[in-house]
Order: sequence, then C-alpha cells, then structure tokens
Amino acid sequence: MKLKFPVVENDRVWPTNSICPICGKAKIGEDGTFAVFMLGALKKTGEDSATISDELLGFADLFWHASDKDPDGCKSVSIISNAKSGQADLYFCTTNCLRKFFNLCVDELENKRSPDNEES
Repeated sequence: MKLKFPVVENDRVWPTNSICPICGKAKIGEDGTFAVFMLGALKKTGEDSATISDELLGFADLFWHASDKDPDGCKSVSIISNAKSGQADLYFCTTNCLRKFFNLCVDELENKRSPDNEES
C-alpha cells in the first residue's frame, strides 16, 4: 500500500470517511471499537489551565539524522502538517491497522534514505 504523505494537511481528522485507510475493508467504529493516534497541543491560559487555540498548527514528522559528515543525508517524512488548532486524530479499525500504518511511515523514511531512491 502506498500512502500520500502527509496524510493530514490543513485538517484534523483522517480518514474523512468511515473506512479504515489501511485495510480499506472495515468501517471504523462499526462495532464500537477502533484505534486512534491523537496529536494535540494546548495554549497555556493560566498557571493551571490551557485550552485549544486557533493560533496553533500541529505537525508530526519522522526524521532521520545523518552523520555530521553527511548533512545532506538527513531525511524526513511528514505525517501531519498544519493541523488546525494543533489537534489531529488518525482513525483505524484495529491496532493491527494502526501498527501497519506506522510501519508504512517508517518504510517511507527508509525509502528516502536509500541511495537507490531518486526522490530525496
């Protein structure tokens, strides 16, 4: 399966329908169960309080730091970009599909690191 990264851009929820984006078969939450990767940030409003803020944009990346001898070897995969209010939820039908998603993200990072890959 090939994903288009970032999977969330200028939005807060993925997928936008109720079908699992990994297996494509199961309806998320149909039986009341599902897995979610949640990203969040809050703006501090007081000593012991915080709130969601439209001033925030969320992001989530995987990053490979190359040696200092190869600064061009640093690569990244953007998973979430410019998530509104610093919040994003990625839904999956099972933890198995959640695991497959993260494996696909790591595969994408490894592909970018590969010297055989022309897209850096």
